[in-house]
Amino acid sequence: MKEIIVAVDFSESSVNSIEHALTIAEKARSNVTMLWVNKHGTSETLIGDKDDEQVSEVVSKFEEFIEKYKSYLSTSKLSYKIRNGKVYSEIIKETEELKAELLVIGTHGSSGFEQFWIGSDANKIIANTDCPVITIREGIDIGRNLDRIILPFDFSMETLQKVGITIKMADYFNAEVHVLEMFTTDGRFDQYKVSGYADMAEKHLNRFGIKFVRESLRNDNPTKGAIEYAEKIDANLMVIMTDQVTSPKNLWFGSYAQQMVNQSPIPVLSVSSKDVYSIK
Repeated sequence: MKEIIVAVDFSESSVNSIEHALTIAEKARSNVTMLWVNKHGTSETLIGDKDDEQVSEVVSKFEEFIEKYKSYLSTSKLSYKIRNGKVYSEIIKETEELKAELLVIGTHGSSGFEQFWIGSDANKIIANTDCPVITIREGIDIGRNLDRIILPFDFSMETLQKVGITIKMADYFNAEVHVLEMFTTDGRFDQYKVSGYADMAEKHLNRFGIKFVRESLRNDNPTKGAIEYAEKIDANLMVIMTDQVTSPKNLWFGSYAQQMVNQSPIPVLSVSSKDVYSIK
């Protein structure tokens, strides 16, 4: 993992996101770019216009962050970037231009700048980028080590695409992965497929020496069920698929994925089926 972008609006949740990104970056030896988007600007990119009072304040805050957090990274670089335009589209452009392998954003933040990451912006970013995205709700304690990762499986083929990055994250933190078989019906065929995907994940986890446990969960609302399970085991990260495949087999398509991002009491890692973390 070479590059991590963290989107910043200077709210409490986005400051938490910076610290979370730095924790991952130190383990992964990644560079971190803090990104702020000026919604009122017109040029494609902006380095810092000292005649603009708000931009000057942003530059000053970023420089304070660099001074405060530079010691968090022993071998990699912390920097910042300012762009002009629509929040979600500029964030996506930056991930593409920088070839970022992870994007971290805070949700439900508000500050003296703007309330950027509520609902639609976060969901648009997740739905339209191929880059894996970690969302962190305001109030989440990011100070804990990443000890337990939930890896839920439904019966869509795309569900396996999140195994690669889960293995990487678990390896960085020596975390335990909870392979969670999710069922919403009593159909034997559905259960067979879900269990088959979990079997394949188990083989990959064993291959890379990742600690794991395996559980089954039946709930008509997969978001509610997964969140309850996360609270039960005191998990630190939930990994879900958010590929826009219009199939009833994908439990995380549409509203369920949005519910998870907006309601989860722990960080959520959303992965597209075009995830760059293939298993080799």
